[in-house]
Order: sequence, then structure tokens, then C-alpha cells
Amino acid sequence: MSGRLYLLKLSRANRKEHLLIESGIRLHTTQYIKNQKDLPSGFSMKLRKHLGTKKVENIAQLGIDRVVDITFGRGEAAYHILVELYASGNVILTDHSY
Repeated sequence: MSGRLYLLKLSRANRKEHLLIESGIRLHTTQYIKNQKDLPSGFSMKLRKHLGTKKVENIAQLGIDRVVDITFGRGEAAYHILVELYASGNVILTDHSY
């Protein structure tokens, strides 16, 4: 059973990668994308809208749970993506105050 798949573009100093998030299954960066759709999902577009120019500041596991918190930006301008890596999982976008 596959989860929902989301893709974000990441860039730094002449290096471009993609953050691949598949809810409940995997989370990793890659330089290679196959079978990329012409039109991303609505949630992927929302992620790009809010995170497009922000820098990844932190990646942390929440306690001993299979939940990953990825922080983009700093202070009150920060956003968090929470990725659950169990069952069908969820991908949640929050502001700085969760």
C-alpha cells in the first residue's frame, strides 16, 4: 500500500535536490525524479507556496515516535512539516506555533 507522495525542490550552492515525502512510508532527498506529473497536487502547491524561499533549519524526530519535524525558516516566519511514518501516515504543515 503506498502513501500520498509529495515533492519539494531544494537548492543550495549549485546543487539542486528534491525532498520526497511519501506519507507513512519514506522521507528522503533525491536528485532523480521519475514519473513526475505535469501538475502537482493541491497540497504540494500549498507547501511550495509557503516554503518556496525558506531554508531548512532543522530536522528532528519527535521523541521515540516515528514522526519527523522539518523546520523551514526561523522565528515567527518559520513553518514546520510533520511527517508520520506509520500506517498510512499524515503530512501536516504548521506555522511557527504548531
